[in-house]
Amino acid sequence: MQEFEVPALVVPTAAGNLGLLPSRNATVDPRGVGYSRRTAEGGWSPVTHAQFADEVERLAKGFMAAGIEPGDRVALLSRTRYEWTLVDFALLAAGAVVVPLYDGAPTDQIGWVLSDSGAVAAVVETAEHAAAVGQVRPDLDRLRDVWQIDSGGLEEIAAGADDVTDAELRSRTTLPDRDTLATVIYTSGTTGRPKGVELTHGNFLTLTENAVERLKDLVDVDDAATLLFLPLAHVFARFVQVVAVYSRVRLGHSPSPTRCWTTWAPSARRSCCRCRACWSRSTTGPSSRRWATGAAPCSPAPPGSPRSGAARWTSPAGRRCG
Repeated sequence: MQEFEVPALVVPTAAGNLGLLPSRNATVDPRGVGYSRRTAEGGWSPVTHAQFADEVERLAKGFMAAGIEPGDRVALLSRTRYEWTLVDFALLAAGAVVVPLYDGAPTDQIGWVLSDSGAVAAVVETAEHAAAVGQVRPDLDRLRDVWQIDSGGLEEIAAGADDVTDAELRSRTTLPDRDTLATVIYTSGTTGRPKGVELTHGNFLTLTENAVERLKDLVDVDDAATLLFLPLAHVFARFVQVVAVYSRVRLGHSPSPTRCWTTWAPSARRSCCRCRACWSRSTTGPSSRRWATGAAPCSPAPPGSPRSGAARWTSPAGRRCG
């Protein structure tokens, strides 16, 4: 195996953790639009950094009231949507370890990941997801709670927020350092049972800080926006999410890239990223392939980024990428 090493652009420190990012953004730019949330009518609703931080805070308090302790593993099974990012950062703020699952994972794989990770709770998106967890639940002694997003599960969690004080939340959110485990991401399982990869807060933050320094022409511009359609159970999608939140780039979510690009942030400097390993999960049919291989060429990859491997970057104007 060949190894490549380049000097870090940003010297790593021991300070900070992922769970602090929403409150930091709310302090720096409370009225800035950090997210675009898909509406039932097919449009987009702006969410400011202050609004997102408030939602994260209430949900994090709700998780704490529900008995989630520091280091507890909590599974997250959902398509790419606004609530994925919301739950992710709320769990991190509560000191939990997030265990993502692909939304199309078979039942036996769901059972294996929940068992192997020692998950004490799970947040799922749909009734189908809840049913799949229900099938394997008798074999999961540690699994206590299952909340379903589509049936009001997040509202149920947040209802317990009043039982937790601001000081208690602050104590919990500031507890992790960069060496603290943040997430366990499981491989796809193509060569056997999925294997859990432990990643710390520092793994994401250090990589993000260096990526933001390298990609200033994408993230450090007015009205920058990123539409994320990769499955967030994949580490590259998770990295893109953290880069967007860290750099306060407006972030939108869609389970498919083919249906909402034309309405996404029309006046913003748009960008998107894709991972070849995830492409088959994100698109279906030849029309989607044509969308991805339009006439507009990709801009050159930023120095130090993959040029022909796992990822490609679009231009700041959001050119379609083949």
